[in-house]
Amino acid sequence: ISIYKNLIDILNKENFNIIGEEPTALCKNWFYHGVNDGKVNILQKKVYNFFHNETKTKTKFNLWTTYKSYAIDLEGKGYKGGFVPLNIRATNDYIETTAVAYLANIYFDPNIKGFFVNHNIEVNEDLFALSELIQFLFRSAIRKKEKITLYIPSKRMRTLLIRWLD
Repeated sequence: ISIYKNLIDILNKENFNIIGEEPTALCKNWFYHGVNDGKVNILQKKVYNFFHNETKTKTKFNLWTTYKSYAIDLEGKGYKGGFVPLNIRATNDYIETTAVAYLANIYFDPNIKGFFVNHNIEVNEDLFALSELIQFLFRSAIRKKEKITLYIPSKRMRTLLIRWLD
């Protein structure tokens, strides 16, 4: 794990991350309500700023994800083509990407969680969320042990990753 700590440069600027301070910020329900109250529009501007002003990477080096049904709300010039669904697995198609935006805060589907709980099966939402995040990150250049810059505005998701790296 320690090798990856030095390869992931996590954007840690308050003006970028303030949007994700709440524990449920960037969860699926947040997006559902955020489209109407302007939060998703604010996030889209921050994502654009990340790719255009922070990393200054060309489109082919940009990779980002969110819930598929809200991707259109976050698209922008210079990174639109770098969208990949959250659940992408086992592909080397994005191995050259060095600027990554993870725009989600993963929780169990309440129905699935309820099933497990009703059958006395312990669920660990944080471990599940972290595993989903790590799976996604390994679609990028980090897979080749190359440095990436990561924008992860959800404080919860960012904290889970930092703790894992430490």
